[in-house]
Amino acid sequence: MTLQTMTLQALPMQTGPIQTGPIPAQPARTEPHPGANHRRHLPPSRARLAVAIAAAALAACTTSATAQMAFSPACTAFTALAVALPQNAIVLSKHPVPHPAGDATVFSINGLNNYVVPAGSNSCVIAAPDANDVYCFQARNDPTITHVGIAAIVNPGGLTACQ
Repeated sequence: MTLQTMTLQALPMQTGPIQTGPIPAQPARTEPHPGANHRRHLPPSRARLAVAIAAAALAACTTSATAQMAFSPACTAFTALAVALPQNAIVLSKHPVPHPAGDATVFSINGLNNYVVPAGSNSCVIAAPDANDVYCFQARNDPTITHVGIAAIVNPGGLTACQ
């Protein structure tokens, strides 16, 4: 370890007459001082962008993982999904969206349950899923259903239940 030394440098001194008497009043300023106490207002477009970024960051912190499951009749392609509070349900949706035609069946590998997104509906909710399960998009009766989306959500109620 080395020891460094510092030398002080003398600042130049101001020379001249010393002012005595009352201190003159400062002129009033109408524009704000830039600095720590000054608020800058963003243009509307930048303010909207800042709000969008903040909302996306909040959503990323409060939303669990989502996935798109490709059709896999033998369940060789599967997706693990954890449902942890505050999420208490799973939403399944047929893709491409909107896709109300045909049924899509998702199989829960650990729970050994079939969940069907019924014809006439684009999505459905599993109200009380296992906390940690693995899912695969195993059956469909319409070949235009290419994927099933899966996401853990907070159940708002009133959504179509999976069959």
